[in-house]
Amino acid sequence: MGYKKLKQISEIIAQNDSYLLVDEVYSPYNINDDSNNTAFGGPTAINFENTIVTNSLTKFFGMGGLKIGWMGGDKGIIDKCDKLQTHFSPVAEPSKNIAKRVLEQKTKIQKEANELLEKNFSLLKNLVIKRNDLEGRVYKNNTFAFLKHKTVDGSELAKKTLKNNAIIVPGEFFGDEKRFRISIAEKTEKAQSSINIFEDILDNLN
Repeated sequence: MGYKKLKQISEIIAQNDSYLLVDEVYSPYNINDDSNNTAFGGPTAINFENTIVTNSLTKFFGMGGLKIGWMGGDKGIIDKCDKLQTHFSPVAEPSKNIAKRVLEQKTKIQKEANELLEKNFSLLKNLVIKRNDLEGRVYKNNTFAFLKHKTVDGSELAKKTLKNNAIIVPGEFFGDEKRFRISIAEKTEKAQSSINIFEDILDNLN
């Protein structure tokens, strides 16, 4: 979703005296957005009225193990959320320090991540294009897709891939049992190897 659409939604929410919560962990994948107001290259709703924004280092930066995230928005709400931290395990100091180093190098890391996105997007897109047994769309600069096999439902295909040391997520967890979610968010060489394994599985379906 782009900046303009987000802004329209936030305005409607504000008119109804409510708040919009926007999780921007996938925002950097939308690098062709038409605004200059960005979150690591993607659209952000941080300055919208009645809007709370969350983000983390888990997806685009690939550092979920640090358990680092943040919120932005109305100070009153953020202060209330901050008080809730006493009920959760604290983040380790080494994680905080590493996160600071990551954000200091965010321009370099963002460039490398975007280059990886472009390469892996092409791998996933080409997989869908050349396979007559797969249906679905791979969105620009995304390394994940919600696809459908023409003869095998998502759960059955997930079982078969698991037996061959590969993992896809059954569509039943996303409200569509016929589909499955596939992601190749790793180094391109390893991503290509994973796709080769997946294609072998598809070729040997009974």
